[in-house]
Amino acid sequence: VFGSFSTQTGSGVFSSVRRLAAVADVPVQTPGGYALELRDAANALLASQPFTPASAQEGDSAGRSFGLVVPFVAGTRSIRIVDSGTSKVIVSQSVSANPPTISDVALVGAPSPVSGTVTVSWTASDADGDPLRFDLFYSFDGGATWQPVQLSLTDTTTLLDTSALGGGTGVLRVEANDGAQSGRARPWSRSFR
Repeated sequence: VFGSFSTQTGSGVFSSVRRLAAVADVPVQTPGGYALELRDAANALLASQPFTPASAQEGDSAGRSFGLVVPFVAGTRSIRIVDSGTSKVIVSQSVSANPPTISDVALVGAPSPVSGTVTVSWTASDADGDPLRFDLFYSFDGGATWQPVQLSLTDTTTLLDTSALGGGTGVLRVEANDGAQSGRARPWSRSFR
């Protein structure tokens, strides 16, 4: 969860909320006057992570930012940032019950080996009807590590300049995000030149 808020207005925004299968590094949080809360559909508290926000920008005494990694709790239907002293909700976001699904990832009319600018397409759906954003990743080591190629796409097709990928056999992966839940297509490999 990433975002920012103002201590003057008491309002804020989530710039990114993602549910991930694994995280390489979990930053240590210093408890402070704010908490990230996970709540269920009946608004019952499932988990709370106290934290100290950072200054959003140098010279901005009211702006605060945060970047938190917390374990997901089954049944979570909302995520909140709360002022622990006043219990005021600064920002809240709903969490849908179902993650999005992606299938039929394909390179449309691409030569073999793949070269030049090609069209990548896929099919996506979300059982909750949430709007989706898509991220395209590339791996040159068989999926051991992933590099983002294009992020926050809103369409189910994109143009990919393969000259930036470095050649060889690579693996592409598309992920969908509905604002909190994520789904990913099975990675597939192709030869790039």
